[in-house]
Amino acid sequence: MTFVYTAYSWAGTTNFAEFTLSINSPPTGGWCFIAPSEGVVLFTYFYISCSRFYDRDTPFSYELRLMTGDIVEDSSQTSGSLLHFGVDSIFPPTLLPVGSPSRDYIVNIALIVRDAFGASTVSYLNATVKEPPPKEASEMFNQVINMTQGEDSDMQHLLKSGDTQAATQLITTVSSILNSKTESDDSDDEDNEERETRIQVREQLITNLNQVEIRDLESLQLTSAAVAEVTQENTEISAVAQLSASAMYEKMGRFLQAQAHDQSMAGASAVTIEGTARQLVVGLANILGAAARDTNRYRRRSYNSGEDATSVNTRQVTLSSMETLKSIEGAILHNKVPGEEATVLKTDQVEVLLNRLEKWELDGKSFEIPERSTFVKLPQDFRNAQDLMSGDDGVNSYDAILDAHVHHYERNPFPWSSVNTSISSHVTSLDIIKSENETLEVSGLTDGVNLFLENDIDAESVTLKAKDNFRRGDKLFGFNISEGASAVVIHLRAQSGTLNWTEDWDLVVMTYSPQCYYWSVHSESWKTDGCQPGPLTDLQRLHCVCNHLSTFAGGVIPLPNAINLKEDILLFAELFENPVTTMTVLSVFSVFLLCAVWARRKDRREEKESEVIYLADNDPDAQYQYHITVMTGMRRGAGTSSTVTVTLYGTHGSCHPHVLTAPHRPVLERGGTDSFMIATDGSLGELTALRVWHDNSGSHPDWYVSRIVVHDLQSNVDSIESNTNTLSLPFRYVSRIVVHDLQSNGWWYFLCQSWLGIGIGEDSLDKTFPAASQEDLTHFHHLVPSKIQRDIKDQHLWVSVMVRPAHSNFTRLQRAACCLAIILTAMLSNIIFYGVPEQYATEETNISFGSLSLSWSSVVIGVESSIITFPINYLIVELFRNSRLHQRKTRSGSTSSFSFSLSSAFSQLTFASANSKISSLYESCRIFLVKWKPVFEQ
Repeated sequence: MTFVYTAYSWAGTTNFAEFTLSINSPPTGGWCFIAPSEGVVLFTYFYISCSRFYDRDTPFSYELRLMTGDIVEDSSQTSGSLLHFGVDSIFPPTLLPVGSPSRDYIVNIALIVRDAFGASTVSYLNATVKEPPPKEASEMFNQVINMTQGEDSDMQHLLKSGDTQAATQLITTVSSILNSKTESDDSDDEDNEERETRIQVREQLITNLNQVEIRDLESLQLTSAAVAEVTQENTEISAVAQLSASAMYEKMGRFLQAQAHDQSMAGASAVTIEGTARQLVVGLANILGAAARDTNRYRRRSYNSGEDATSVNTRQVTLSSMETLKSIEGAILHNKVPGEEATVLKTDQVEVLLNRLEKWELDGKSFEIPERSTFVKLPQDFRNAQDLMSGDDGVNSYDAILDAHVHHYERNPFPWSSVNTSISSHVTSLDIIKSENETLEVSGLTDGVNLFLENDIDAESVTLKAKDNFRRGDKLFGFNISEGASAVVIHLRAQSGTLNWTEDWDLVVMTYSPQCYYWSVHSESWKTDGCQPGPLTDLQRLHCVCNHLSTFAGGVIPLPNAINLKEDILLFAELFENPVTTMTVLSVFSVFLLCAVWARRKDRREEKESEVIYLADNDPDAQYQYHITVMTGMRRGAGTSSTVTVTLYGTHGSCHPHVLTAPHRPVLERGGTDSFMIATDGSLGELTALRVWHDNSGSHPDWYVSRIVVHDLQSNVDSIESNTNTLSLPFRYVSRIVVHDLQSNGWWYFLCQSWLGIGIGEDSLDKTFPAASQEDLTHFHHLVPSKIQRDIKDQHLWVSVMVRPAHSNFTRLQRAACCLAIILTAMLSNIIFYGVPEQYATEETNISFGSLSLSWSSVVIGVESSIITFPINYLIVELFRNSRLHQRKTRSGSTSSFSFSLSSAFSQLTFASANSKISSLYESCRIFLVKWKPVFEQ
């Protein structure tokens, strides 16, 4: 074939040139054969041969390629995984990988026959390669381990003998078995033994592949195909294997780039370079996915976003893999010229678009990933950007040659960044590269680069009803804008094709708040400056406008659903159309009613228990009063059925024994606080000790006494002031026995913490406890347990429903009502954010706690819900906690109301004592003595 080129000048002269080109024909006339046509993986060797091919340009070369797996199949004869190559038409016995169950275990094979000048013919065969029966599966797995592990394994013998083709063939077959096992493993346990074994085997296979010497493109294709097969299941690639594989790919990328730049006659063709590059990109994508998955898994387990060994490993692997990817892309683009069709490399994790063009072509240029809604559109005056107008290497010329690299990542390739949880879109990057692989840092663009990032969200829909008497300013729909939201997108569309203004018609309103990010190479973090959400954002694509080039991503901030209370009231007519919700609410109220009945009964019982008991064995003529408060411990079996007796000892003598009983109710029960009034003939002076014993009677005689406090109210003001050091420990905060001298207003604390019983504690029914000193009361081992117990019993809302202190004004019923309010407001906040977390929950943004999994968006929405519900619930609780009952008026001389009124007056005294206000205490004592003097004189 001869080509003639004729040139004409402006003067009318002509000239011509001729070029004769010989067209080579591929081999013809032959066929290929495989036997057997069906076998079992790792147990069956297949025999493959070709014959009867004819071509004058000999010798022939033969290639065996597998057309299964993740390798993209296309019309190129370099597609598929290279399994064997050579000049012999009869292939050695070959192990084939297991077929996919979805394809009935059929393995497609391409046999390529080439002549001396590279012209080729392809013959397609197929074989069925199945897994062994279940009974032999464990034996096969053990054989895999024996063939690949250890110095005496088959793998090591093949590598030491230099048979790299057989070694990579064995690795590919073993990897297919591991991949099949992983796909069929339904266990969610990430630490099961079989999975750990597969991880170790893959790690060893990659170590073995590191020993393969890369001498030519064929050995490079063999090795890269094997690594891609080993790393196909990236959930089982350890950190060590990731580092080893990334180092291998770095070496292979440099070798491919060197082959592309080879100007000799032996240099590889552009088709071969591109086919090899496709195989390399598949394995690189697997490694990137494994590294990102490891970091996300670590953060879900540890709830940590800081620097850690996993993040460091991910960063190293990711950056190394991206540099290798750049080398591979450079090798492809080296053989391209401006005007050629763009090259697309596609894998499950990464898609790459490569295009070589002249500088003037960049104005308004759009780069679109095929079969994706992602594309990048440059501004019309892009070639006039400052970075493209400067330099002395020819970039500033009008027709300078530049390379465009577009990357599309399914997952965020930089998971070690703290902003990773805000990324919900796919990640896209655009790099403009000039000669010598130098990336141009384009920034400060006037019009900005328009990016459309693939986004998967389902916004909430709200129906609006139009009306013919609509007035300006009428509110149809409202919502709140989250703090930090840079834009809110609203789409209106009619649900029907025609509009009739005499009838109602519906509009769908979808609300969400987009955010655009770019990856800063210098700070290695996601930033937002220079990027703004664009007006063309919709449910499928996130539109961003940025004034520079980088790696871009986006996130979506969920907005609460609008609640229209006026219209929602009408939904009560449809309660039973959703029985699950109705029954849930009814169940909550039913449980509350049961709790309310129980709580009210406990409150009424504790009202009686809070009364001061005037002991029956008091001498009617005795004029000196001591108030003793006894706190029984919370331990199991702490309450007693025995009859308990106490005796007080002071510096002026002792009182006679008093039996602590009540005529109408039990006393000294577990966790109880009982107050008794003891009358003596005179003051006992400063109390020094208190004796307690019981008669060991009843069904549960053992008793755990916590503390005792004695109070004397009949001393003068000077004696009160002398004891202000004890007033700093208020009675209402002390879980102990309190003895109160009503005449001297003295306080004495007895820290008991002892069992009284046979066969328990110190095996004693009778004990004497000394009065606690100031040092005892302020000791760490006393204050801390007291505060913890107090806070749990009174401050913890949910627990205090069961163990509320008897002296608290905050009743059990009120606490139960506050718990109901918390539940109902939480349910209301769930309605506001209903369905939002599922829209953005991805595997990368999940946190795992054992078998539980929680997405970051759920955490954010939980915080938002707490901010909404906390103020109202806090206000309700504080109003109940700080409320006080009005004092009841009693008739003078009324014996029935004596105990209640005395308790009320005593509560006033103890409240003043708790706040350490001496003047208030003195005033309370004066009111108490004036009010009850006639009663005491009776």
